[in-house]
Amino acid sequence: MYKLYVRIVFSLVIIIVALPFFYFKNAETVNVTHLKNTVYQSAMEVVGSIEASKYTPIKLSYPVYIKECFISENSYVNKGQLMFTIDIDKMENVVKEYNFTEHLVAEISMDKSVIMGISEEIYASGSGVVKNLTIAEGSVVLSDEQICIIESDDDMLVKLTINQEDYSRVAVGDKVSFSPDIAPERIYTATLNKKTAQIRKEKTLTGNKTVVDVFADIDTIDDYIISGLEISGTIIKPFREILTLPYEYIGQDENGEYVKILINGSTVKKYVETGTEMEGSVEILTDFDKKTLFIKNNQTVKGNSLIKYEY
Repeated sequence: MYKLYVRIVFSLVIIIVALPFFYFKNAETVNVTHLKNTVYQSAMEVVGSIEASKYTPIKLSYPVYIKECFISENSYVNKGQLMFTIDIDKMENVVKEYNFTEHLVAEISMDKSVIMGISEEIYASGSGVVKNLTIAEGSVVLSDEQICIIESDDDMLVKLTINQEDYSRVAVGDKVSFSPDIAPERIYTATLNKKTAQIRKEKTLTGNKTVVDVFADIDTIDDYIISGLEISGTIIKPFREILTLPYEYIGQDENGEYVKILINGSTVKKYVETGTEMEGSVEILTDFDKKTLFIKNNQTVKGNSLIKYEY
């Protein structure tokens, strides 16, 4: 009788010990994790050019004939330097042949001496480099037509061209690392300034696209920082903390991206908004409690599921 009792007890012990093994043998392992705090610094590739931060447009308030031109594109001029002369004789002949009857009828006084009293010589109003020169000897310049600009060589800045979609991603104070295309081994830094951004159309192989020009102050200027040079660079954003999940924890259907979370032992599907994409993970913009458990690979928690936490 005692031996039978021992056998029964032994068998029960074996069954009790084996039950969890058989139960968990058929259980599915469900991997879960929390949102992870990730330190992130974004960067944006840009192209642009170096230009003067200050320039003076050269215009005349009256139409003239250019007699001689003493400047050329990209030449340097000093303040007070002779730039070009006006052909007064040619202008006199034009005025003599002009019929002023319509002005007399309108009771408008047209004193030819006013036109003839203009200076024959035009001098530079500031020092700098001549850019956008539009005249030549013998050409006609209309009233308020820009003849050229004189770029100040005292200070330079970087004009950066970015896509319209990326404009919202940059801000005053962002750092820029760049190199002139003629000297890619030289690295310079600059800081985006408050100068008003310029929106314009740019031709591409597939048509026109809208781009935005933003401006940055160069931190250190040397002989390689010359107006007109093309540059390539990167806008570097400040470090910031973001909440991320591995891509395996995110699903997608016709309604958008979603995650599955574990609530009181049950699986709940929730649509999310994602942000910055990184290698292996993506930013989660939707608010979640920091204790929320996210389920991997679109799995479903069942009664006999084993929960395994992934760090």
